[in-house]
Amino acid sequence: MRQGYFNDEKKEYRIEDMFPKRPWLNYMWNKKLLMHIDQFGFGPSTYMEKEGYYRDLCKKENSRLLFIRDEKTKEFWSANRNFDKKNFQEFYTDVGLGYSSIHSVYNDVEADFKIYAPTSGAYECWIIEIKNVGQEDKSLSLFTYADVVMNITGHMAYNRGSFNSEINGVLLNHHGFDLPTKLEFIYFACDKKPVAFETSNMRFKGVYGSIHNPDALANEYLSSMETTFDDKMIAALQHKIYLKPGEGIRLNFLLGLSENTENAIESCNRLLSDEAFDLELEKVTQYNDKLTEGIQIKTPEPQINSLANIWLKRQMDLGKVWGRGITKGFRDIMQDVTGIMPNDPEGAADRIKYCLNYQYENGNTLRQWSSSAGNSGDDAHPYRDGASWIVPAVVSYIKETGDFAILDEVVPYFGGKTSGTVFDHCKRGIDFLLSELGEHGLCLWEGGDWNDSLNNVGMNLIGESVWLSMATLSSTKEFIELLKRIGKYELIDEYEKKSLELKNNILKHGWDKDHFIYGINDWNEKVGAYESEQAKIFLNPQTWAVLSEVVTGEEAERLLDFVETELKTPYGYVQLKPSFSKGDPHIGRISYMEKGCYENGSVYNHGVAFKIAADCKLLRSNQAYNSVIKMLSINPENPSTSSGVEPYVVTNMFLGNENDLRPGESLMSWTTGSAGWLFRCITEFIIGIQAGYDGLVVSPCMPSAWRDVKVQRRYRNATYNISILNPEGLEKGNLRIKVDSAVIDGNVIPPISDEKIHEVIVEIQP
Repeated sequence: MRQGYFNDEKKEYRIEDMFPKRPWLNYMWNKKLLMHIDQFGFGPSTYMEKEGYYRDLCKKENSRLLFIRDEKTKEFWSANRNFDKKNFQEFYTDVGLGYSSIHSVYNDVEADFKIYAPTSGAYECWIIEIKNVGQEDKSLSLFTYADVVMNITGHMAYNRGSFNSEINGVLLNHHGFDLPTKLEFIYFACDKKPVAFETSNMRFKGVYGSIHNPDALANEYLSSMETTFDDKMIAALQHKIYLKPGEGIRLNFLLGLSENTENAIESCNRLLSDEAFDLELEKVTQYNDKLTEGIQIKTPEPQINSLANIWLKRQMDLGKVWGRGITKGFRDIMQDVTGIMPNDPEGAADRIKYCLNYQYENGNTLRQWSSSAGNSGDDAHPYRDGASWIVPAVVSYIKETGDFAILDEVVPYFGGKTSGTVFDHCKRGIDFLLSELGEHGLCLWEGGDWNDSLNNVGMNLIGESVWLSMATLSSTKEFIELLKRIGKYELIDEYEKKSLELKNNILKHGWDKDHFIYGINDWNEKVGAYESEQAKIFLNPQTWAVLSEVVTGEEAERLLDFVETELKTPYGYVQLKPSFSKGDPHIGRISYMEKGCYENGSVYNHGVAFKIAADCKLLRSNQAYNSVIKMLSINPENPSTSSGVEPYVVTNMFLGNENDLRPGESLMSWTTGSAGWLFRCITEFIIGIQAGYDGLVVSPCMPSAWRDVKVQRRYRNATYNISILNPEGLEKGNLRIKVDSAVIDGNVIPPISDEKIHEVIVEIQP
């Protein structure tokens, strides 16, 4: 059975196999509300009431249910879940940008259940449409059910559930002393008056019943009883529906949070109508349409087109707004905004400045910050790589927009006692990295770097990271170029000297026969070396040696050949080998993980994207393309039927080949830095259209099978329709570029900024 297909015109993916290997997710959000639901509509929602507190709304399991009962036969079914796997005439879910629509037909009753998050507000919108597609009249009961989070404090005596006729729905409240939230109420309301309601799962599901066969559906009506001292409060409504053949009905539901009854009533009066719901859904569509406009591609690979044109942008926007969910990471957001820059430079700039609020005065940064149940979630563990992502993010914004003024904007340092310009933040970050060096002249490791799980290698401020030294070298090179662009020439010699010293120290202390080690820990033990007891080879130091130009030319080629030989598996490129098999307190948590999990030998796709970028730097186009395919659901050696990954997003990881139980499986998607880097790999490095200081830099590294690629790129107030022609299938060649029929020198298309469309032809010649 086909699992589904992309509909790029509608910006949707249709899930046809409703029971894939694992649930397929869709994320929906505004700046304060976050939802993630599976193909049935199950999944949690939470609202950031204030910085530092998240108020949960919906539970994770069985959270949104739609039951239909035929009143003639008394048969009922779950229209969005099909618990019993009845022989539905139709059953699929359309995953959209900001919404999901679950469609089913059973017993000639068609049900469409659309769920979306508004562009602002602490509520979910449900649109339910029921239609009689048969030849006989239908008398039905529609039961809508929401399992919500009410017992905020654990004191059941605060709980009460009731019906409110002014909202045509259920009002649940947890009114108590010294609560962490003002949002004491949850309301579940409809624009059509129900005939009955329920407030307790003890009566709906039953004390000993099951949700797939609720006790309440054996009765003519729901109990219409209120409840108190109840830790199983739910909200359920029953509507009687009578439909002639071909007739249908639409019902709109709000599930939301409020401070009091009056607020709930006001929200329902303002929002509960077809017009208001449709207008809000149009706002959601407009937001996402704008997000996908910056760059569009057309390659011979349809799934790559769908991902780059639509879905990776959506996934990056999740990272831009929410980080990794309610946990917002410095490095995570900085990398995501670098990827999303062509599509939303203004939004990216806002998030860069937002993140800089979490940089210490000494130049280092917090790893992440979040909150759950009112407890501070600031991660003060001393990771060291945060500053290395600042300059690349800021520079990408300047290259995209030409706006150097961002450097003069003032942003507080963490703690709010002092502030500095964005340029000051960049400089302090670089200075921190270059000054905090160990005995071997490499960057101190302390609590870890990009590899979070190497978290006890340098806590004594002795251990040094080779990878972080490479990342620092790369960031410093970008900083030096920035200094030249803004005329701060007096600083350049100092940073060039420090860069050269750092590079030489990497080569002197980081090389081990045929590859680079990851680092040297507090006990002067090499990590990622042949002399290491475990984990003798890591992926990232090899790829970043190329990206940072520690090695170039033939040496760089040999290093990436080494990666192909040593780290390639059917599922992609593993982070390390062999996996740690026993815990080592000199290393940290990575050594206690099961083999093939997370950084301990999984195919961690963020790292695979670094490898693709390194391939492109050396114009290894076919290796880069093949690595992209391994990240996707169309990998012939690990298709989604085996891995479980959604075709419309990129996953964080596939369990590695050393995992003896579940090799190749994808366990989590959406919240990963892999999306931003994969988008950049496809658009900037493989297709090779990248923003530069002086214009669009054209440097394609396309696989030999791609003979004709189209790109539409919005850049500095003009649109460029670019055709890249490679008739001989060359991996490397000379470029001949014509802009509006005129041949230009070099490979940089200068910004025209005239709000017009310009035609560009790029020919790859021998």
